[in-house]
Amino acid sequence: MKKKKPEPDVSAILKEITATYHGADCTCGMCSGSGAATIEALSIGQYEKLIDTIAKQLHEGTLKPEQLNQELITETYNDIAKAAKQGYGKEWTSFPADGKGSLPAELKKNIYAFSGVKTYAQLEAINELLYDKDGKLRPYNEFEVLARKHNRQYNKNYLQAEYQTARTAAQMAEKWERLQESKHLFPNLKYQTVGDDRVRADHERLDGIIKPIDDSFWSKYYPPLDWRCRCDVVATAEPINQYKEEDLPPVQFKGNVGKDKEIFTRKGNFFKLAAGKENVQRNMELSKLNAPYETAFKSGGKKVQVSLFKDEEDFEQNYNAAMVLADQLAIDVFIRPHINVDGHKNPEYLINNKLSDLKWKFKTDNYKGISNAFNAAKKQDLESIVFDFSYAFKNLDIEKVKDAVAMKVNANSGKRYEGLYFIYGSKAVYVTREEILNNQLLEKLKTIKADS
Repeated sequence: MKKKKPEPDVSAILKEITATYHGADCTCGMCSGSGAATIEALSIGQYEKLIDTIAKQLHEGTLKPEQLNQELITETYNDIAKAAKQGYGKEWTSFPADGKGSLPAELKKNIYAFSGVKTYAQLEAINELLYDKDGKLRPYNEFEVLARKHNRQYNKNYLQAEYQTARTAAQMAEKWERLQESKHLFPNLKYQTVGDDRVRADHERLDGIIKPIDDSFWSKYYPPLDWRCRCDVVATAEPINQYKEEDLPPVQFKGNVGKDKEIFTRKGNFFKLAAGKENVQRNMELSKLNAPYETAFKSGGKKVQVSLFKDEEDFEQNYNAAMVLADQLAIDVFIRPHINVDGHKNPEYLINNKLSDLKWKFKTDNYKGISNAFNAAKKQDLESIVFDFSYAFKNLDIEKVKDAVAMKVNANSGKRYEGLYFIYGSKAVYVTREEILNNQLLEKLKTIKADS
């Protein structure tokens, strides 16, 4: 039997979270950097509505903290991602044409995960307010007042700090990539504070340190190092200077956002609170179904949109096939998130609001594999199937394809499928169930075989 990890002490970690943000909501120059702590673009109004709803559900017992709240996750993500976009710049919204991961995509996934664990922390914190010091359930009116006070703490004060930090961190992540590209010209980096009287004492001790860009120092002391940190690094050809590790100060955010690809470290207290809680982890994983999609390809007004949490293993094939479908059939294709939950069937596509999946892993010229693909599709509860014969069939025999499909889609079987998609090379065709039953499949398949 797999040994369960001990669950964290909720109350203790919530206190640690409060301590972590101590001063983060301050309006003094030291904490806010520029002195402008309030971000006018952030509105607490939507959060007030959400927290009122959550408080009522917790008080009635219809919601447990581990169930999370998707609206709160989404609202938090949208606000923090907006800040990160401002910091990172225009490349924040670009999609890597090679299908590989990108720094913006990893940062977005980190922000989404953080939004999930922060939501869980809020639900636990509000839930702890249900009972008074004598263990009696508080009247709802009294509980609601406390919940709203909590809302101002988490979704105004804390969120202001998170917003500014995300903006700076994303800016420094993008800068790290540029510094890497030019390190053959400027191999060293210099730590640099703003140099005014608002600089934190610990950060001032780092001012002027020069190390090679690939030195381990920058894995720990690359800004931002605290809430609203204004420190920077500059590329330089100046010689390095020596500092002992034990002389370096403690900092809040020890790491490198460009290398770690995390704005909010997974070693932090929010993530620590959710660790080891199976229901929380499961619901966070399922919340990926509501994560944002990126527009990866456009053709004639139709798009291929890709979830942040796509399946990386078969993404190249899924993406290539989706582009052919969008281009040839003028349809929108969504490449869905991959969910790591036992029993979740993970169909790759959503096409015309129908669940579909790509079948392409056939043995060379093995038409019996088509039957196996139907068997696999049945287990996935698919409503359509996308067959891509481009990889395994050098000279596609459409008669054999027709015969293989007819065994699975006929008057007595295959009723779940409204239609099937077929791809060969750069061509695609959609064939309805009715067309298959009316013996029109062969003629349709000729359109993808022509000139191949």
